[in-house]
Amino acid sequence: MISSGGMMNELAGDFRRRVRMPASWLLVLAILLVHLWTLVEIGSGNEVVWYEWLGLSRAGIGEFRYWQIFSHGWLHGSWGHLLVNAVLMWLLGTRMELMLGWRVMLGVTASGIVAGGLAHLLLGHGLLVGISGGAMALLLCLASLSPDARVLPLGVSARNLGRGLLIGELLLALADPMLGMPGFSLLGGWLVDQGFASVFQLGHACHFGGGLMGMLIARKWRGPRLTREKLRLEREKRELDG
Repeated sequence: MISSGGMMNELAGDFRRRVRMPASWLLVLAILLVHLWTLVEIGSGNEVVWYEWLGLSRAGIGEFRYWQIFSHGWLHGSWGHLLVNAVLMWLLGTRMELMLGWRVMLGVTASGIVAGGLAHLLLGHGLLVGISGGAMALLLCLASLSPDARVLPLGVSARNLGRGLLIGELLLALADPMLGMPGFSLLGGWLVDQGFASVFQLGHACHFGGGLMGMLIARKWRGPRLTREKLRLEREKRELDG
């Protein structure tokens, strides 16, 4: 039995270790500074050019702006959008940085951004901005590396949570009425009729692509290169060093 005091001490210790993860802080600071610069550009009347050049769209790729596959992850549409992604990136990024180091954390994030962008080009529509593809990659990678961990307060295993999120994001991406996918569009139309049209303003295809990339990366590491026992020992070593 764990006392409330022991649990609080454990949470406090976990927070202290997370605070000392520099790469995660720098990543959050980077998206904050980019957003502030975006506001400056908007104030100067350059909003359209800024988003057209760095946000991801089929039209932009058609004009050979291939950098958009990666640059879209650093832009955000609003303070609320930025805040949600910043909190997710800090929570997930610090955990990954503790377990496997800053290089792995940044690599998984970058891979998720790119994979999310490619999935958006395939199944999404309109302009895509935001680092949520990278956040989903971190989330699914962590869930796949520790599949039997219980996720509080939901009480479900990390494995089932990850699978549920992936399936849900894929279904919502296919159900988008703008995509016109036979059968799935009926579900999308029903959601719109029920007053949930705003759900299709999110980049579900991007979330699916980023999450799938994170899961694939974790599965590769859980092979001969990274066993569960090795992962546990590596995490304990980093926590002790911290």
